[in-house]
Amino acid sequence: MKDNSQSNYSPLPSEGKRASRFFVDDLTVGWKHIGKDRWSDIRNGRERVSKWAGKTYRTAMAIVELNGRKVVALNHLEIANWKIKQNGLVDLDEQMNRSAIYANIGDKPADHYKTIPMEEDIEAIKRCLGLR
Repeated sequence: MKDNSQSNYSPLPSEGKRASRFFVDDLTVGWKHIGKDRWSDIRNGRERVSKWAGKTYRTAMAIVELNGRKVVALNHLEIANWKIKQNGLVDLDEQMNRSAIYANIGDKPADHYKTIPMEEDIEAIKRCLGLR
């Protein structure tokens, strides 16, 4: 029997480290990166964004693969619509209603809340990630 104790052999392929990256589709410049904490604060109604008041913005959460700190692949992309109330806060009631609808219909996107990423969205996010 062969002794593999000193071997570099690994029976499973190694996976890179994964991380989340967040984006907003700015109406003037297109997709741009937004920090995780700021994204979370806006999403959960803890931060007002008065310049977005009264509008609906598309946001994206990307799951990426890293090699060290460098993004090497986009593994998952989810796009949601955030309705911003006149006071600059995300309409949490609308968001929760849409989440419930989405959960009830399984893997089909709910109108107005989740959308299927278009090819141009995927390419734009890849550019933001430095993959293009």
